[in-house]
Amino acid sequence: EQKSKAVEEFLIYKETVLQHQHAKEKASKKADSMLNHTLKNVLADGIAAVELYQLTGESTHLANATLSMKRGMTWTRRRQSLIMVCEGTYQLHPEKLCLRQLVRDCIDGRDIVFVDNAACGAVGDNIKDDWWVEIDPMLIGM
Repeated sequence: EQKSKAVEEFLIYKETVLQHQHAKEKASKKADSMLNHTLKNVLADGIAAVELYQLTGESTHLANATLSMKRGMTWTRRRQSLIMVCEGTYQLHPEKLCLRQLVRDCIDGRDIVFVDNAACGAVGDNIKDDWWVEIDPMLIGM
């Protein structure tokens, strides 16, 4: 009887471990897919900048290619954070920031960025009004 109960508990434990491993693998694959997609876009930006440099000889294009590579390296360091987002375990770490620098960091290396003005305005207004984002109005010129 005791042996039967121990075997049952072991099987339940084993199933729980397998479910946990499966969930972690699924989150890891999803995060890797997100990272892969992002890095492809960053690399496309970098390649386009190099090609523009080759065509025009303008050094700003080469500088943009460098910025794209740096953005790509930043994304590779974010892999673990992406996994935690996909697992649902990521914890927000609000910090004071300069909104201009945030936008600059997101678009560095890109000469042209297509955006929907209304959507960006809505996001921007909600960011500045959200209670947890501490933004100094002098930093963003408001």
